[in-house]
Amino acid sequence: MSELLVDVSPRMLQWAWKRAGLQTTGLKKWLDSSEKPTLPKILNFAERTGVPLDVLLGSSIPQEKVQIPDMRAVKGARLAEPSGNLLDTISAIQHRQIWFREWMEEEGRQEVDLVGSVAKTRVPERVASDYRQVFGYPPSAKLRDANAAFRWLSTGMESAGILVMRSGSVPGSVKRTLDQDEFRGFSLSDAMAPVIFVNTKDSEPAQLFTLIHEFGHILLGHSALSNPSTNAELLDSSKTEVVTHGREEETWCDRFAAEFLIPLGTAQALARGRSVEILLQELPQTAFSLHVSSQTLLSQYYSAGKLSWDQYVQKRDELRQQPYKSKSHGGKGGPDSSWKGTVRRTSPSFFRAVADSVEQGRTSYIDACNLTGVKKIDTFTNAIRVAREMPAEVTT
Repeated sequence: MSELLVDVSPRMLQWAWKRAGLQTTGLKKWLDSSEKPTLPKILNFAERTGVPLDVLLGSSIPQEKVQIPDMRAVKGARLAEPSGNLLDTISAIQHRQIWFREWMEEEGRQEVDLVGSVAKTRVPERVASDYRQVFGYPPSAKLRDANAAFRWLSTGMESAGILVMRSGSVPGSVKRTLDQDEFRGFSLSDAMAPVIFVNTKDSEPAQLFTLIHEFGHILLGHSALSNPSTNAELLDSSKTEVVTHGREEETWCDRFAAEFLIPLGTAQALARGRSVEILLQELPQTAFSLHVSSQTLLSQYYSAGKLSWDQYVQKRDELRQQPYKSKSHGGKGGPDSSWKGTVRRTSPSFFRAVADSVEQGRTSYIDACNLTGVKKIDTFTNAIRVAREMPAEVTT
């Protein structure tokens, strides 16, 4: 029996492949219509690209847009159309949020007090000071690096009822990598199931800044797609014109995050009695010890009045010329590290809730794997054990 061949528009194939951020190599015969794909191959294609089969077999490319407030900032330019990877990531995390909200309601859980607890009229630096005390940041035990600081703070947020998820790819599709230049994170505000998502394609200090920035949006009670920035010109509206919606709130969250991670008082103390030349020379080492980026510390020095505008701009431009570095998490150091990475990417609280639902017979193993982005049931069951054994705090 001959295999069933499928009629599909080359235009739709090319759109779907590019939407997923993949190269069109290997599709030549399909694209020039010299060969038709078989049903199994087109089903695999649909799964790889994240495009539903009915859409793929249609004749018109759908108009897609971001379903949450887009507050990304671009200096002097319009924002590009959102990629399929961004759209599908938001959709996947929203699906998790809906599931978790329903689980919370079924369990009779209370709303999360932090959501919408802060008015935007409050000075962000004062709010940052308040929440440094709430989280006890920095802790008395020295944190090894920015990743340890991220884990420590995300644990505190999870304890307060906020789901913290992070990944460098579309959930459930590791080959569809995210672009840190397109977005660094987003928040999904909800009284029962607030979520923060952080793009791990960014550097570790940048991820930490994004975590606190998105926490600011949750405190204000708003969802937002963000590209957090510590550039002083974006914190000072007199220095530039920025094309964005919600810039006022983004600036509030940027200021909140910068002050949380390195208060102006700390920047002033670090600069006291030191020349500008020495400050800038020691910038990378000082920033590393504080678990922040050189750009964050540089901007705080400027905001503290320790640098002139020209000195700031010269060093800022120098930093922009340096090679970009990112770091992935999980998957190294043996199976436990891999399973811990799976739990952390998915949110420990979310993972434990899904595990409870499975054990109670309310959710199937297949649905649980789809929800958590895990491919194999064995991996899921091992990750359950790790999730239940993970310490309440990570301090090293």
